[in-house]
Amino acid sequence: MDRGTTTETITEGAADVRFALDRIMAANANPQEFLLAGRLDLNRVAAMGHSAGAEFAARGCQLDARFKACVDLDGGMVPIAVLPEYPDGATMKQPLLLMEPDHSQSRTPATPTELTAYFKKKEEQLQATRLGSYNVVLRAKDLAHPGFSDIPLLFAGQDGYPPTETVLHNLELIEKYVREFLGKNLKQEKAPLLDSANTTLPEATVKRYGR
Repeated sequence: MDRGTTTETITEGAADVRFALDRIMAANANPQEFLLAGRLDLNRVAAMGHSAGAEFAARGCQLDARFKACVDLDGGMVPIAVLPEYPDGATMKQPLLLMEPDHSQSRTPATPTELTAYFKKKEEQLQATRLGSYNVVLRAKDLAHPGFSDIPLLFAGQDGYPPTETVLHNLELIEKYVREFLGKNLKQEKAPLLDSANTTLPEATVKRYGR
């Protein structure tokens, strides 16, 4: 992974995320052109993305306090870092949900030394996140990187993708944790799957972070 190219791509993606929020805010203030103007609760906006999109969301949150929470769906940049790091030193002030499949047996071309350094960096970055942050590792059957998108559903049972039943199960599992996280951090709702050891699902390991 080329660091320079990755940094440029994330910078552009984060700008897109912030631009989208700019446009939503402008539309919300313009009843002449937007039927839902004034009805959007822009004090409860989260940034969410998958893969590279997760890094766009994370960088957008580092730069923009208008986002109140961040959902990172398997966006870790193995073997570099989980979250973007820039010379400006900007860090995420919002609660973070990092959700990913089990990467302990990563199939990336990274060396064992690089993977050790990556997991150390990951822990350091997560320890520095805001209270209300979580790392949820899912060990659901046949869940891999594409499983956090609709691609496996579109090609279920084809080209090595799991059958529809498995794909739907995994998507439902992901959705449960995302909904709980957003409900807790945007609406102050209880989050038993995230906060109670007694209700954590067997296919998930939840680790709480934040300070």
